[in-house]
Amino acid sequence: MKDSDNKITIISSSLISLGKQLEIGEKLLSNFSKAYHVIIKSNRTVSLVEDIETCNGGFKFYLKIPFSNKNNKILFFMSDGKYFSINAENVLEALKENKEIALTDLFNLKKDVDIISTILFNSFKPNKEYLILATVGGFVKKIYLVEFVKETLTNKIAIKLYNKDKLKAVKKIPNQNNQLMVFTNDRAIRFELSKLKFLKKNAYGNRVISFISKEDNVQGLVSINNLKESILLLISENGYGFRISISDFRLTNYGGKGVHVTVGNYNTCIIKHAINTLDRNEFILVQENYLQKLNVHDIQIYGRCWLDSEPKGVKISDNQINLII
Repeated sequence: MKDSDNKITIISSSLISLGKQLEIGEKLLSNFSKAYHVIIKSNRTVSLVEDIETCNGGFKFYLKIPFSNKNNKILFFMSDGKYFSINAENVLEALKENKEIALTDLFNLKKDVDIISTILFNSFKPNKEYLILATVGGFVKKIYLVEFVKETLTNKIAIKLYNKDKLKAVKKIPNQNNQLMVFTNDRAIRFELSKLKFLKKNAYGNRVISFISKEDNVQGLVSINNLKESILLLISENGYGFRISISDFRLTNYGGKGVHVTVGNYNTCIIKHAINTLDRNEFILVQENYLQKLNVHDIQIYGRCWLDSEPKGVKISDNQINLII
């Protein structure tokens, strides 16, 4: 009887131990799926919110920082081509004490320089990832993310700029994506990313598109995996949106004039946002006073030249769209 009692005790303790291990595993999995929601407003303040969908709009950037990872860094890119790098954990600790903090409390931010992009990345796995930086004047630079691992609270050069040029957009490129599209006011160029050489932080970019008018400037970037057929969502300055197939844009070398996205009345068709909708059906449009959910299937697919004398497409909003999540 004693031997059988001991066996039962051993089995019971093993089951309890297994139960505890399963409980710990469930908590770890739960933490992987949960995240801190951080927003950065137009007045250069940072806030921690419970749920992004409960916000009233009015913010320019959004960061989803996982609970489970303390090795994240946040890069802030400025319009003058410089950047700041800070540990995400430091930002979260400051936000736990105060629900809202000023960016000037975190690093030396100039008043006359705009923040144009924020990038969150894991500092333990930066080797194979890289960034694309694009300027208003049509210059693009490809640079390894590992260049930005060190924390810096004073502004350092991310890209050298020619006279009066400004940094416009920064994108972290997924490893499987091998093509890039650069959009100007009403034109776009599509080329292989492998054509661009990796450059250091203190270098200028390569001119990837030639402008056809003085009013032209770069509006945004889209990265593409050419092995999958992507559909782009384009939103014009006046709030009209339409979808278009990547195949409508021929693959060329960088440096050319690109092709028209729109025709007709120039003032009504300036492209302000370009999003790759592959594997995603819904987006959140962040406007000044509210958020708007958008299902891409509600947006019609048009050919490349979609405007004539009157704007077509779906009227998405009458207000300025600050951000698309």
